[in-house]
Formats: sequence, structure tokens, C-alpha cells
Amino acid sequence: MFSVADLVVAPDAVPFNLELAAGVVQVIENAHPDLGRGLVLLRRPRSGRIVFAGQDLTRLNDGAMRKLRRRLQYVGGDPRLALLPHQTVSRALDEPARIHKLAGTANRDRAASLTASLGISSALHSRPIETLSTVMRWRVLVARALILEPDVLIVDAPSAYSAPTLLSDLLADLTAARGTAAVVWLGPTG
Repeated sequence: MFSVADLVVAPDAVPFNLELAAGVVQVIENAHPDLGRGLVLLRRPRSGRIVFAGQDLTRLNDGAMRKLRRRLQYVGGDPRLALLPHQTVSRALDEPARIHKLAGTANRDRAASLTASLGISSALHSRPIETLSTVMRWRVLVARALILEPDVLIVDAPSAYSAPTLLSDLLADLTAARGTAAVVWLGPTG
């Protein structure tokens, strides 16, 4: 389903290999900081192959890659900067569905279910992002990705922004909420 062969994302990175089947959660500790972005081609790798949906992603142009984006999601970076601060949680959650033309009742129901399983209470939906803790912002980012029902979700664990004791809870909540998505969790688990 998703395989990576001899992927090198930076001059100082060792080649990375991975075989990932549907529904599997793979935890990879001590990964190169650019690996997550490289796995979804937000950073073009120096060499290697990434095969997803029968295609070598490293050979696709940006337009062809854009067609696969919904099925291959990435959550990473600084959760304090990844969302618009004055945007409400509800609006932030709706945005990916609007972009991918998936809006509707089924999507709203999915969003409600996901946010509940990720520990985002409905009382937070009307609040601006800037009022949320860093961990809650990260949970919103995960919900935004999962709303699209991806086949693969690549997650750079928010270890720099979370107490180590929270990471195992975040991974457990993500694992429970992911549906059938395969998940690559890059970083510590707590």
C-alpha cells in the first residue's frame, strides 16, 4: 500500500525504508527531522522511491501529486503556527472538506465524531484557535487531516511542544480515531 525504498531526504540522512499496510500504526523514533515532510513530498527527497496507490510519488509532478493529497495527509510542524489564530475551531475543521469539495452532512457528522474521540469538546468549536493550548491545537490539526479519510497519515509527533507524559495519550487517541488509515508516527511516544 505505502512503501519507501532507500529514501534520503537530506545530505546527513541515512537511507530510510518502510513497508506499511492499511490500518497499521508504525512508530519510528529518532527519525531525521525532514523525513515526515519528505514522505509526503512537501520536501523533495534527494534519492529513493515512495510508492503509494501503485505510483512512484517521487516521479510525479506537482499537479499529479495534488490529486493524491487527500489520500496522503501530513501533520507536523509547530502547532502554534499551523492554524490561523483568529479562525474558530469549527472553521478550521471545515476548511479541508471545502478545499476537497467534501462538505455536507456526512462530513459534519464525521468531524463531530473525530473531535470527540480526539478530546476536542463541542464547547471549543466556537473558540478562536489562539485560545487553545498547543496540545489542543495539535489535536485540531490531526482532526483536520482525518476528516479527509486518508489512506496514510504521516505525523511528526509534537514532542517539542508537549510534555512527554502527554505523547502516549496523543498517540492512543490518534490510533483510536484514525479509522482505516495507516499511520506513521515519527518521534517519541512518551
